[in-house]
Amino acid sequence: MFIGSMIFKYIFGFILFFIFLTSCQHKKIPQHISSNDSTSLYIQKALSHKTPYATRVRYTQKAVDALVLEENDSINRDRFIQLCRNFNDLNSWNNLKKTSKIFLLKSQEAGDEYFIGHSYRWMGVYYENKSMNDSAFYYYLRAEKTFKKINNKSSLCDIFIDKALVLFYTCNYIEAETALIAALKIADKLKSKKQKVSIFINLGVNLESQKDYTSAIRYYKKALKLTQGENRDDFKISETIALNNMAISYEKLKNFVNAEMFYKKSLKKNIVNESIIFAPSYCVSIDNLANIKIKNKNFDDVEKMLTKTLGIRDSLKIQQGAEFNLLFFSMYHYETKNKIKAKEYACKAYKLSSSYKNPGDILISLKQLIKVDPQNALKYSSEYIRISDSMQQLERETRNKFAKIAYETEEITQQKNTAIKNYHRVWMFALGIIGLLVLLLIIKIQAAKKRELELKQIQQKANEEISNLMLDQQNKIDTGRSLEKKRIAQDLHDGIMNMLASTRINLHLLVQKTPEETRKNFTRFVDGIQDIEKEIRNIAHDLNHGALSNKGSFVGIAEALIQEQKNISACQYHLEIDWQIDWEKMAGYKKIHLYRIMQEALQNILKHAQAKNVEVSMRKTADYVLMEIFDDGVGFSFKKQKKGLGLQNIMARAKASDAKAVIKTKINEGTTIEITIPIS
Repeated sequence: MFIGSMIFKYIFGFILFFIFLTSCQHKKIPQHISSNDSTSLYIQKALSHKTPYATRVRYTQKAVDALVLEENDSINRDRFIQLCRNFNDLNSWNNLKKTSKIFLLKSQEAGDEYFIGHSYRWMGVYYENKSMNDSAFYYYLRAEKTFKKINNKSSLCDIFIDKALVLFYTCNYIEAETALIAALKIADKLKSKKQKVSIFINLGVNLESQKDYTSAIRYYKKALKLTQGENRDDFKISETIALNNMAISYEKLKNFVNAEMFYKKSLKKNIVNESIIFAPSYCVSIDNLANIKIKNKNFDDVEKMLTKTLGIRDSLKIQQGAEFNLLFFSMYHYETKNKIKAKEYACKAYKLSSSYKNPGDILISLKQLIKVDPQNALKYSSEYIRISDSMQQLERETRNKFAKIAYETEEITQQKNTAIKNYHRVWMFALGIIGLLVLLLIIKIQAAKKRELELKQIQQKANEEISNLMLDQQNKIDTGRSLEKKRIAQDLHDGIMNMLASTRINLHLLVQKTPEETRKNFTRFVDGIQDIEKEIRNIAHDLNHGALSNKGSFVGIAEALIQEQKNISACQYHLEIDWQIDWEKMAGYKKIHLYRIMQEALQNILKHAQAKNVEVSMRKTADYVLMEIFDDGVGFSFKKQKKGLGLQNIMARAKASDAKAVIKTKINEGTTIEITIPIS
C-alpha cells in the first residue's frame, strides 16, 4: 500500500510540472522570431526536441547570456520565462536558479509586476525540485500576492496548483485540497479546460493519498472526459497521466486486471516516448506495468522494460521516478530468486532516496531492504521506525513553518506599503518646496531676460542697418563678377570654340584626301584639338555656373561629363550618386578638384585603358564622400611604368582638397581609383 502511495506522489509532482510548462505563456506579448536575431536562433535550437540534450542546455545558456546584454523590454523578459521553463524541462537546476535570479532582477528593475510574479514562481520551482519545500512555499506565496495585486486570474490559478503540490509533499492533504478547489473556481470562471484537467487529476491524487480510491477514480474520469477530442500534446499527456493514475487506484483496490489494462492504455496513448517533455510519463507507464507484471508473477520482458526506462532517464538526465525504477528492479530480482541483485538494487534505491531527502521514499526503500536483507533487518527496522515517527513531527513543524512564512510575508507586505506611503508623503512635501523655489527663480530669471531682451533689440536694430549696407555692397560686387564671368564665357565659346571647331572640320576633310601615312599623322592633331575644345568648354561651363557652388550644379555637370564620354566612346558608362550627400556643405574648391579628378580619370581610360565598362560611384560614408572610378581595361604595373602627368595631377588635386587617393590596378584586371574627400 505504501509503495503505491509514494508512486502517486511522484505522479502528482509530474502532472503539476507538465501543466506548469504549458501554462506560463505570456499571452499579451506575441513572439516574433527573426532569422537574423541570434538570440531567437539560440532559443529555437534550445526548445527543439530534435536537438541533443547537452546541445539544448548549451544553447539555452547562450540565449540567457545574450538576453542579459539586450534591452530590458517586455519581449526580453518574456523570453526569460521560456528559458526558465526550458532549464526546468532539461532538469538543469543550477542554471534554472541562476536564470530565475537574473529574471527577478530585470523584472524588479522594470517594475513589471507580471514578470516579478513569474520570476518568484520560477524560484519556487527550483526550490521545490531541490525538496526545499519551505523556500518553495515562500516564493509561491509571494507570486500569489503579486498576481492577486494585478488581478491576473490565470497565473493565480496556476500558483494555487503549485502551492497544493508543496502542501501535498508535506502530507498536508486538507490544505492542498483547499488550494486545488480555489484553483478550480478560477478555472471554471475562465473556462480553462487545460487547467481543469490538471486540477481534476491532482484532486484524484490527493484523494488517493487519503485512501479514497473510488473518489480518486471519479476525478480521473472527469479529467479524461475533458481530454476527449483534443489533439494538442498537453492534453494527450494529461490523458496518459490520468490513465496511469486510474491504474494505480485499481491496483490499490486489488483489481490487478483493470490496473494492467489501464497501464497498457496509458502506454499506448503515450505517442512520443523519448522526448524530454513526454519521457517522464512514458517511463512511469512502463515501470508501473512492469510492477503489475511482478505482482502477477508474470516476469516476461520485465527486466527489459525496467532497463529501457533506466536508459531513457540516464540519457535525458531525468530524476523523477528513478528511485522507483531501482526499487522495481529489486522486487523483480527478489521474486526471481536473485537475492544478491535484489539487495544491490534496494541499496541503490535507499541511497538515491536519501539524496532526495524525501522521507516517504526512504521508508519504501527501507521496507524493501528489510525484506531482501534479513541479516540487517533489525537495523533497517529501527531506521524505519525513527523516520516514520519523525515524519509526523516534520508534518507539524512544516505546517507551523508555512503558517509563519505566510504571516511574516503579510507583515513584510504591510510594512512595505506603510513605508511606501511615508516615502510618497515626504516626496510630495519636498516637491512642493522645490516647486515654490523654482517658481521664484523663474520669476527672477524672466525679469533679467526681459532687460536683456530690450538691450538685444536695440543692438539688433543697429546690426541690421550695418548688415543692409554690407549686403548692398556685396550685391554690387557679385553682380559685377557675374557679368564679367559671363562675358569671358561668351568670348571663349563664340570666338575660340568656333575657330577650333572649324579647324577640326577642315582637317578631317583634308585627311580624307591625303595618303594613309599622312592621314595617321593628321589624326593625332585632330584628336588633340578635340581635347582642347573639351577643356575650353569645361572652363566656360565653370565660369558661367558659379564654380560648382551648389548640389544641383555638381550633379548635373557630373552627369553631363558621363554623357559626353558616352557620345565619343564605345565604352558602357554607369554613374551612381548617393542622394544623401549634401553638396551644399562641401566647399566649392573641393567640388572643383573632385570634378577635375573624375575628368582626368575618364580621359586616361579613354586614351589608354581599352575598357568595355566604366563605373563611377559617389557614396556618403560618415563625414566623407567616397568616389570610386572603375574600368575593366588592360590596367598597368606601377613597377614597370612611372606615374604619368595625369596620375600626378590626380594625387596633387587630392592632396590640395585634404582627400585621400588610392589607385588599385593589375595587368589585364582593370583599374580602380578611390577618392575619399571630407564633406566640410
